Amino acid sequence: MLEVSSISTGYGKARVITDVSFSVAPGEVVCLLGRNGAGKTTTMKALMGILPLWQGDIAMDGESFARLPPHRIASIGLGYIPQGRRLFRELTVQQNLDVGLMVSGGGRDDLTRIFEMFPRLEERRSQRAETLSGGEQQMLATARALATRPKVLLLDEPSEGLQPTMTALVADVICTMRQEGLGVLLVEQRVDTILSLADRVVFLEHGRLAHTASAEDLRENPGTLSRYLGV
Repeated sequence: MLEVSSISTGYGKARVITDVSFSVAPGEVVCLLGRNGAGKTTTMKALMGILPLWQGDIAMDGESFARLPPHRIASIGLGYIPQGRRLFRELTVQQNLDVGLMVSGGGRDDLTRIFEMFPRLEERRSQRAETLSGGEQQMLATARALATRPKVLLLDEPSEGLQPTMTALVADVICTMRQEGLGVLLVEQRVDTILSLADRVVFLEHGRLAHTASAEDLRENPGTLSRYLGV
């Protein structure tokens, strides 16, 4: 269980999110949704320790990790796939995966499982990451995060710039993770993807928690989406 309690942070002296709280349970997909600038990516960075908390707390299974450095946060079970993927571009596919395996202490069995999920990566394991297509880079970023054996996976705009077939593959991976008991926190702009994957949606507005609803409620009341996403 990931528990986020009344967190606030920002950049320099500029406050971006204020008093944001939510949780992600094992096997649950929670989507952070809001207009551009609402604070979604900032929230992700705060969870990973990339931005320091100004107030509030973050805990995994009841243990606070709010003041740990990012590498320690990764080792306790939070996996992060940032917007833009942030691969080690000059390293090979295998070397990028090795970075994730170093965090978890994983080995051959973990690598075999990853290649079963992403057989294209096995075919390209000796290629440098910068030579991969956009979809393949997203596969690699996802696989690298899974190599850390996360309890909760954070995905920031995973379908950005991808063709529909690659978007469907990302969705399949998220469904597999949910079935295996991982929690997933997702930032995504494609409403159809959100409604097909999410169990709950947390709406941010001007850096604050504005509303929480189940995906079922949103399918029955689409006006809620227009209220928080309309321009």
